[in-house]
Amino acid sequence: MNLESAKQNWQQIDKDIPPLLPADHLEVRWSHPALRALRRQLLFEGGCWSFFLILFYSGLDGDQRPWGWTAALGLSLVLLILHAIVGYRLAGRPVGAMPLYQAMAEQIRTIRRYSWLSIGLRILTLLILFGFLLSYVPALWNTPRLWAIGTIVVWTAVALFIHYRLWRGRINALQTTLDELKA
Repeated sequence: MNLESAKQNWQQIDKDIPPLLPADHLEVRWSHPALRALRRQLLFEGGCWSFFLILFYSGLDGDQRPWGWTAALGLSLVLLILHAIVGYRLAGRPVGAMPLYQAMAEQIRTIRRYSWLSIGLRILTLLILFGFLLSYVPALWNTPRLWAIGTIVVWTAVALFIHYRLWRGRINALQTTLDELKA
């Protein structure tokens, strides 16, 4: 066999074997088991937030609280539901036609931005909830009742720390995978 016939055979092989994943297949949203678990989590969290959103007005005496706190709590809960939907769509986003390394690097950048939004939104909602619950406490700023504010600050700091550590672990795992792909 000479060099020219070997080159022709090699070029013919590429035409005869179909690619494992055609480019149009990469544009389709897949039904991965992790996405099903995320969908269940989204439905559960969305249902719980919706249930809380419906009941907080009468169950937590929302009609007797200042209107601003009630509106802020309602808006923050709606934003949490929308945030969960955006997270689900982000997880199921198709790769597209770009190379895998580039697509994964872009996904990590997007997840990093999403994580900061997630942390900020959850901490803001927690603070609004605490403010809503304490908005009807008479003489809150008296010295003996300042322990409530200190407790709120401590719980908020703990929630911030835990949420930050969870996101940092997820992003570090993705970054490790990206670094292995680069090597």
